[in-house]
Amino acid sequence: MARALRDLRGFVKAAPNLSRYRLPWEWVCGLAAAMLHAGCRTEALALLIQMDTYLRPWELVNLLW
Repeated sequence: MARALRDLRGFVKAAPNLSRYRLPWEWVCGLAAAMLHAGCRTEALALLIQMDTYLRPWELVNLLW
């Protein structure tokens, strides 16, 4: 039982309850514009869709394929 409690304390330290801030929409559009300039049309569209709809990467992949 003591080992389980010790492991649980370690897990809590390794996985804090803080979330990351979202990228500003202007930055996302800038990244998409750079991708378009580099010739990556599908990837730019995927980035815009993912960020606008809060999709996880695997959810987006399942949508596209």
